[in-house]
Amino acid sequence: MLFAYEPVWAIGSSGAAATPDQAARIGGVIRNAVSGRLAAPSPVLYGGSVTVQNAAAFLHCAAIDGLFVGRSGWSADGFSALLCAPMQ
Repeated sequence: MLFAYEPVWAIGSSGAAATPDQAARIGGVIRNAVSGRLAAPSPVLYGGSVTVQNAAAFLHCAAIDGLFVGRSGWSADGFSALLCAPMQ
Protein backbone atom coordinates (compact mmCIF):
# COMPACT_ATOMS: atom_id res chain seq x y z
CA MET A 1 0.00 0.00 0.00
CA LEU A 2 1.16 3.53 -0.65
CA PHE A 3 -0.24 6.90 0.29
CA ALA A 4 -0.41 9.98 -1.91
CA TYR A 5 -1.01 13.45 -0.53
CA GLU A 6 -2.26 16.28 -2.73
CA PRO A 7 -3.52 19.45 -1.07
CA VAL A 8 -6.90 20.63 -2.32
CA TRP A 9 -5.50 24.00 -3.42
CA ALA A 10 -2.97 22.24 -5.70
CA ILE A 11 -5.63 20.50 -7.79
CA GLY A 12 -6.31 21.79 -11.28
CA SER A 13 -4.50 23.84 -13.88
CA SER A 14 -4.24 26.93 -11.68
CA GLY A 15 -3.18 24.99 -8.60
CA ALA A 16 -0.26 26.00 -6.43
CA ALA A 17 2.07 23.45 -4.91
CA ALA A 18 2.42 23.10 -1.18
CA THR A 19 5.72 24.22 0.24
CA PRO A 20 8.20 21.44 0.97
CA ASP A 21 7.70 22.15 4.69
CA GLN A 22 3.93 21.72 4.37
CA ALA A 23 4.34 18.51 2.39
CA ALA A 24 6.86 17.15 4.91
CA ARG A 25 4.56 17.96 7.84
CA ILE A 26 1.57 16.19 6.29
CA GLY A 27 3.79 13.31 5.12
CA GLY A 28 4.88 12.88 8.72
CA VAL A 29 1.28 12.93 9.94
CA ILE A 30 0.36 10.22 7.43
CA ARG A 31 3.40 8.13 8.34
CA ASN A 32 2.66 8.39 12.07
CA ALA A 33 -1.01 7.54 11.55
CA VAL A 34 -0.23 4.24 9.80
CA SER A 35 2.96 3.35 11.66
CA GLY A 36 2.68 -0.10 13.19
CA ARG A 37 -0.72 -0.75 11.61
CA LEU A 38 0.57 -2.25 8.38
CA ALA A 39 2.74 -5.28 7.79
CA ALA A 40 5.36 -3.26 5.92
CA PRO A 41 6.35 0.39 5.77
CA SER A 42 4.25 2.29 3.25
CA PRO A 43 5.69 4.99 1.02
CA VAL A 44 4.21 8.48 1.19
CA LEU A 45 4.11 10.34 -2.13
CA TYR A 46 3.53 14.05 -2.70
CA GLY A 47 1.41 15.13 -5.64
CA GLY A 48 0.11 18.55 -6.37
CA SER A 49 1.51 20.89 -8.99
CA VAL A 50 4.82 19.01 -9.14
CA THR A 51 7.13 20.59 -11.71
CA VAL A 52 10.72 20.28 -12.86
CA GLN A 53 11.43 23.38 -10.77
CA ASN A 54 10.08 22.03 -7.45
CA ALA A 55 10.48 18.24 -7.70
CA ALA A 56 13.91 18.14 -6.04
CA ALA A 57 12.71 20.15 -3.04
CA PHE A 58 9.94 17.62 -2.36
CA LEU A 59 12.26 14.65 -2.84
CA HIS A 60 14.61 16.06 -0.20
CA CYS A 61 11.86 15.93 2.46
CA ALA A 62 12.48 13.03 4.83
CA ALA A 63 8.74 12.27 5.13
CA ILE A 64 8.23 12.16 1.33
CA ASP A 65 9.30 8.98 -0.46
CA GLY A 66 8.42 9.96 -4.01
CA LEU A 67 6.22 12.02 -6.28
CA PHE A 68 2.75 11.49 -7.63
CA VAL A 69 3.03 13.49 -10.85
CA GLY A 70 0.05 14.72 -12.82
CA ARG A 71 0.02 17.42 -15.47
CA SER A 72 3.84 17.77 -15.69
CA GLY A 73 4.14 14.15 -16.79
CA TRP A 74 1.28 14.03 -19.28
CA SER A 75 3.54 14.43 -22.30
CA ALA A 76 6.64 12.46 -23.13
CA ASP A 77 8.69 15.68 -23.06
CA GLY A 78 7.31 16.67 -19.66
CA PHE A 79 7.88 13.23 -18.19
CA SER A 80 11.39 13.07 -19.62
CA ALA A 81 12.20 16.52 -18.22
CA LEU A 82 11.18 15.36 -14.74
CA LEU A 83 13.25 12.19 -14.99
CA CYS A 84 16.32 14.08 -16.21
CA ALA A 85 16.04 17.08 -13.88
CA PRO A 86 18.86 17.54 -11.41
CA MET A 87 17.65 16.42 -7.98
CA GLN A 88 20.13 18.40 -5.91
